[in-house]
Amino acid sequence: MIRHSLLPVVFSLLFPLIFGCSTSPIVDDDDDDDSAPYEPPGPWEDLEFAERITFMEEIVLPAMEEIFVGKNSATYPGIQCESCHGQDPLDVDYQMPNGLAPLNLADFPLENSEDPEIAHTAEFMDQEVKPIMAELLGMEPFPQGDFGCFACHEQE
Repeated sequence: MIRHSLLPVVFSLLFPLIFGCSTSPIVDDDDDDDSAPYEPPGPWEDLEFAERITFMEEIVLPAMEEIFVGKNSATYPGIQCESCHGQDPLDVDYQMPNGLAPLNLADFPLENSEDPEIAHTAEFMDQEVKPIMAELLGMEPFPQGDFGCFACHEQE
């Protein structure tokens, strides 16, 4: 005779046999490997809106987070979509420029600025941010190509 307290254990072992179920975890036999790195389905200019969002989440955001937060965590404690796309990214379909500090050509922040903070920021943006962002989007950085400061910043 089976003791009353053992019934749940016995039932859990017999249930799969009676109903043809498996007690082993469900295994997804798909070839999808969640650990595989994201591969964009094509060049940036050919991507649909949803593909661009995924590209930004999988490629651009981690790269920019590494650059901004990883090297300047005191200045940039975190980065998210709104950090670059402004407070209303959905309202403008993530169009750029939108929301970043505008730049004035008459008082453009240059690496040779007398203000050390401006010089440091200009060098950081010119030497690190601009070339990597241009590369991620499959573009050439300014002045060789079209990707420059005004791809992200409005002109004042």
